[in-house]
Order: sequence, then structure tokens, then C-alpha cells
Amino acid sequence: MIRKGRHVALIILGVLLLSSLFWGALHKPAPQAVNGVVDLQGKALQDPGVIHLDGEWELYWGQILTPQDFVSNDSERSSELNHILIDPRTGWRSIPQLPDNHGRGVATYRLRIQNLSHNPELALKKTNIRNASRIFVNGMLVMEDGQPTPQLATYIGSNVPRTAFFKTADTNLEIIIQTANFDHFQGGFGQSLMLGDQQTMQTYNSRLFGLELGTSLVLLMIAIIHLLILLLMQGTPMLNNRNNNKLTWMLMVLFFLFAFQNTLINERILYQLIPQLPFPVILASVQISQILLSVLALVSFRLVNSRLLPRFIVKIAAGIGVCLIIFLFTPWATAYAQFAFIPSTLFFISLILVFLRSIWLWIRHREYQTDEKESLGILFEVFLMLTYGLTSMGYQSGYLHDMVIAQVSAIALAIVTLYLHINRLLILYVEKANVDRELGKRRREAINLENDFLRAQINPHFLYNALSVIISLCVQDGEKAARLLANLSTYLRRSFDFQRMTHLNSLESELELLNAYLAIEEARFGERLTVTIEIEPGLEKRQIPPMIIQPLVENAIRHGVLHRERGGSVHIRLARVGERLQLTVADDGLGMPHAKIQSILAPRVNLQHLHTSDSDRQSSGIALQNIVQRLRNQYDSDLAITSEPGQGTTMTILLA
Repeated sequence: MIRKGRHVALIILGVLLLSSLFWGALHKPAPQAVNGVVDLQGKALQDPGVIHLDGEWELYWGQILTPQDFVSNDSERSSELNHILIDPRTGWRSIPQLPDNHGRGVATYRLRIQNLSHNPELALKKTNIRNASRIFVNGMLVMEDGQPTPQLATYIGSNVPRTAFFKTADTNLEIIIQTANFDHFQGGFGQSLMLGDQQTMQTYNSRLFGLELGTSLVLLMIAIIHLLILLLMQGTPMLNNRNNNKLTWMLMVLFFLFAFQNTLINERILYQLIPQLPFPVILASVQISQILLSVLALVSFRLVNSRLLPRFIVKIAAGIGVCLIIFLFTPWATAYAQFAFIPSTLFFISLILVFLRSIWLWIRHREYQTDEKESLGILFEVFLMLTYGLTSMGYQSGYLHDMVIAQVSAIALAIVTLYLHINRLLILYVEKANVDRELGKRRREAINLENDFLRAQINPHFLYNALSVIISLCVQDGEKAARLLANLSTYLRRSFDFQRMTHLNSLESELELLNAYLAIEEARFGERLTVTIEIEPGLEKRQIPPMIIQPLVENAIRHGVLHRERGGSVHIRLARVGERLQLTVADDGLGMPHAKIQSILAPRVNLQHLHTSDSDRQSSGIALQNIVQRLRNQYDSDLAITSEPGQGTTMTILLA
């Protein structure tokens, strides 16, 4: 409870800190225009360095006015030109005095600055005036962005941050801005106009450009890291599953889009780097990337934890996003902005729901069997995303003067997301490695258990027959009985050495076991059994899996040649094939049908089959099945069987 209380305190502290930054950015001290005039008496531009020209501007709706239109004195101008006083950040649709709340049209803004401290080198920065503008200072054209005209045929839209540098010896300035908007549903200023000395403005621009470029590069780097993780996962079976791949793909695309969108907003660094880009392409790219980012973010949260967001909300968001993207490519695309609030509103509602659910999951992580750090990380992740969204909206609506908080939140969001994803994959990797290690241990134990069962059941049957032969020879041929007893001793010593079953053994040692077994079988069956062994020179020290040759030969003898009245022959051949050793055991016995071969080579038999009677074992080929499974599980090899009923069987193994 104490630790959880500390976490809650940290979250509350973070919220208060960001709120204070948000509030401080929202309330920067700056001189305000009153009745169309800013009085800078006693204020130097170096302090605060850049002035945001907010307050009451004169707005002349429906008119494109030039500096010459304001040459007459104020009383004459007031009687001839109708104007209203507004904060330029107020969108045209929000001005009740305008007819029908028009968001499109033309207008002229005017502001007078008095008592400007002497500074001949000045700069005027325009960030966002929708969607074409022309700016005059003391009658001189200092900036033009697009072509603001009342006629749609001659109108050219453009809205790129620009800075004008000019010199003046006057202490009074008159700023006249002609604006036109036929692209966006909301005309007017998006951000405040800024005035400052040239050096301070250049530093300010460099800082903003560097921050946004750095943020985009960090987001791009995070996307590339997710791509590398995706490639790494393809070669890691323990991580290569559908859900991991989908989430990594989603995060990679999400941050690629995030980096791309970050170059299109605020300073629009992509346009500054590539000024040849058509403005409609920039505008459409911003709109499409915002839709895709909203949908992909919700899908990612759903993939991380299905409890965070209901499936139907993700489907609704995706459906609306697809419809709006299609709408952007229709002749009515200019009306898109009127519906832009739909996906953003749904996205923020969904984010708030995810935020509340993440708090709940973090508090109840034991009940839901989720990792506490993972739950806390998701909570922080959603909080950063909300912070980025809210500060971006505050900036776009003109209430924030920069996007510093949003950019820092974006970087923090990318780093936290990457950390959580890597941590999630590492935990999964360790868990699966432990499971695989345990499964391997259990598999080896099962193999050893099968071997123990098989040897314990097969050997008594052979032992009974061998002892019967030795007993009968004790009277007739004592010397031969002694040799057979020695062979039986060798056979038992090696076949009951169960520790050899999981290690490689020399071919020489395996042949010793085989010869001991064959000596007993040849004594039992006499002329009915003929065995030949062909070994390529130099293979005696070759390491091979134990208990492979003798069981194959035993199977050929018992289930092949001895089922024929006249008996038969078994041929054993060991030879090199490239770098591998080929073992072949061929007999001319009864052979076996194709169905029997398939049953032998099928996956492992159940352990309950080990308890069947001897006759059942002989018919099921359980000894061969055991060899097949041992070769596959322990030695990355396999057994090949070719057989024709009545003609014999050939079994072949290639060993590394």
C-alpha cells in the first residue's frame, strides 16, 4: 500500500507540474492591444524579446484593403469602413457579428503599434493564418503567402510559417494583413503574430525548428527500432507469434506516421525543406495522418491489453476514419474540416476511457494477473498522449504560443512506448525460454523412461531364450556354452547401461554389443540365420547414437527372416556419404505393408502402449518407433524404410 501511495503521489505531482507548465504557457505576460492599438511605452523588445500581438485588432470583413485605404484620418476612415474589434485568434465562425457565421471569405486585419523603442532591425513572424495572406508594415509589403483575393478563380491557398525582416526608424508601426480562406472551414489566425528584433527572432526560429526536427528524428528512430525488433522476432521462434508481430507492426507504422505528421504542423519543417510541395498535398497529408494516428493508437492499446478498450469503439473509430479518408478524395473534400472534429472527439473520448481503465487495471493488477510496472507504464503512456493532444489543440486554437510541451510529451511517449514494448517482449522471451527448458527436461525424462521400459521388457524375453540355449550346450559343448555365456554377459552389461542412452558412443563399442547379440542368435537359429557386416575402413572410432544398430538388426531377425520357415539373411553396411555416416540394415524376410511403415514413422506412441503384451509389441513395431523418436528428438536425424511384402525390408539412417 505504501508503494502504491508513492506511485499515486508521483502521478498527481506529474499532473500538477504539467498543468502549471500549461497554465504558464497559456498566460505569458505580453502587452495587449486595446481598440486596435498596442502601446509599448517603457517596453523594450529585448524583454521579453518576442512580443505576441494579441488583444483587440480591427477586422474589416469581406474586404481586401490596402494601406492606401487607411491614409485618411481615423474619423473619416471609421465613417467609411465598417469594422469590428476582435482577438485575431478568434475563428471567423465564432464571430457572432459576421453574417451566417461564415468560415470562408476574405477579411483585412489592422493593428497599430505605438511608442516602439528605437530598433531599426525588426522581424515579424507569421505562423498560421488560414489560408492565404499578405502583410504590410507602414505601407510596405513585407510578406506574402499564397494569393488572397475575393475571387475563388484567382485565389491561391498557402499557409506556411514565414518571418519577414525589415528596417524602420519609426517608433509607430501600422500592420495591415489581407487574408482569404476558401480551403478550411475556419478562417482567421491560428496563432498570434509575433514582433521582435531580428537577432532574437532568428534565435527563436532556430530553437523551434531544432526542437521540431529533433522530435521528428527521435520518433523516426523509435519507428526504425521497432522495425529492427520486428526483423529480430522473425528469427526468434519464442517471440514470433501473430499478436507480437501485429503489435510491433502497428507501433512501427504509428511512429513513422507520428514523425511524418510532426514535420507538417507548427513550423512545417517538411515544407521548409521541400518548398516545391503543393500546399493542398500538405493539407491533405496532415488530415490523413491525423486520422490514421488516431485509429492506430486505439488499435495498439487494444492489442496491448484487450481490457483497455472495447472492440466496438475501435471498430467505430476505424470505420469513421476510412470514410473520412475516402471523403478527402471526392470533389467535396473542401468540406472535410467541418467533420474533422468527429474523429478527434471520438479519439479523445476513447483516450479518456483508456486512461480510466488503465488506472483501474493498475489498482487491480493482482486481481487481473497483470504486471504492476506494465500497468503503471500504460497509465503514464496514455497520460503523455493526452498531454500531447491537449497541448496541440491549445496551440492550434491559439491559446498556446508554442508546442514545447507537446514536443517533449511526444518524445517521452515514444521512449516510454519503446521501453514497455521491449520489456514486454523480454518478459515473454524469458517465460517461453523457461517453459521450453522445462519441456525439454520433461521430454528427456520421458525418453529415458521409455528407454527404461523398453529395455526392461525386451531383455527378459531375450534373456530367457539365451539361457535356454546355454543350458542345452552345457552338456553337449561346454566350451561353446562358455563363449555364449561371455557374449551374454557383454550384451547385458552394455544393454543395461542406461546412462549411454543420452550420449554418443563409438562405432567400435556398438559393434561389440551387436556381435555379442549375433553370437547368441546364430547359436539359437543355426543355418536359418545368415548375417554379414560391411564396414568402410576408418569408421571404427566414429561417434554414433547408442542402441541404434542392435535394435534394427534384432527387428530384422525377429520380424523379418525368422518368420520364414527356411530363415534368411541380414546385411549390415556402414559407409561414408559426404560428411555423414550411412547405416543400412537389409533383410530378405517377409517385408511389411505400407500402412505398417506409416504407423512406425508416425509421431510418438503413448506411454500406455509400453504396457501391452509382447505379441502386441511385436506387431506394433514399438522398438522401431522408439528409435525413430530418439533420432528425431535427440540427434536431428530420421529412419527411412523401404519394404515390399514377401521380398524383404531395408532400413537406412544418415547420421551427422
